[in-house]
Amino acid sequence: MNNRNTQDFICNAWHGKIALWQSIFCSIVGLVFSVIIASIIGIAMLFLKTNGYVQFDITLLNKLVAVISLLVLNGFSIHSVWACASLPKDKLSHAIARLWACLLGTYVLVVSFTMIASF
Repeated sequence: MNNRNTQDFICNAWHGKIALWQSIFCSIVGLVFSVIIASIIGIAMLFLKTNGYVQFDITLLNKLVAVISLLVLNGFSIHSVWACASLPKDKLSHAIARLWACLLGTYVLVVSFTMIASF
């Protein structure tokens, strides 16, 4: 996929103009990707801390990165699923998609607030 196609796909996803299954797949990828990003940055910070390059407590920074990546990546996914849920003709698909968006939103908020509360 070239850069223009990627930009078009992201724009179409935001406006709910992609297939519902693509939007749900992107939300699952968003969850996995946010965990991977937070883990990579956490490992990098741990490496810097153990080798003496960083002299401050990295716990707060790791939690902050995890919360930000979770909110940004999954916020986009939740909006996309909600917008794409109006596309299916089947009312059951529409309800399941909106339920998925609500559950994902609840999960993101609970995890984010839990991490923020532990600062």
